[in-house]
Amino acid sequence: MDENKIDTSKISIAEYSALRNEIEKNITAIHRTDEICLIAWGGILTWFFSAKPVIPDAAFLLPSALTALLFLRRISIEKSIDVFHSYLLEVERRFNHEGWEHFIHPIYHSNKKRDPITRWSWLYYGCMCVFGFSLYIYVLLVGFQTATSSA
Repeated sequence: MDENKIDTSKISIAEYSALRNEIEKNITAIHRTDEICLIAWGGILTWFFSAKPVIPDAAFLLPSALTALLFLRRISIEKSIDVFHSYLLEVERRFNHEGWEHFIHPIYHSNKKRDPITRWSWLYYGCMCVFGFSLYIYVLLVGFQTATSSA
């Protein structure tokens, strides 16, 4: 056997494992982004309703802006997972192996439908943005001091 010859199957298996590990890290990052969004919302609303000095009206846009930025982060992570997924499909095809990527591919990409978890995330972030913007409009129309003093 030629000693200079590289065993490509071992390289591809290592590459496959590394990419699967990267996908798992990205999924963890998505969950962490969702948690950060929820915790930040709670912290900001607590600050709004416990602060004695007058809070500028523009500060009420902070929750919606933060939600929009975190949602963009989530989308970018999902796009990177899609790239990894496509490449892993190619690796599986190269070795004539129908693994997880071949199993999940028709489910995620049939009729251009999004998976249920992604649809729920759009609803989650959309509701948070709408709620935050509604809070901002309410504060502009009624005023923050009036809104908190009636409670």
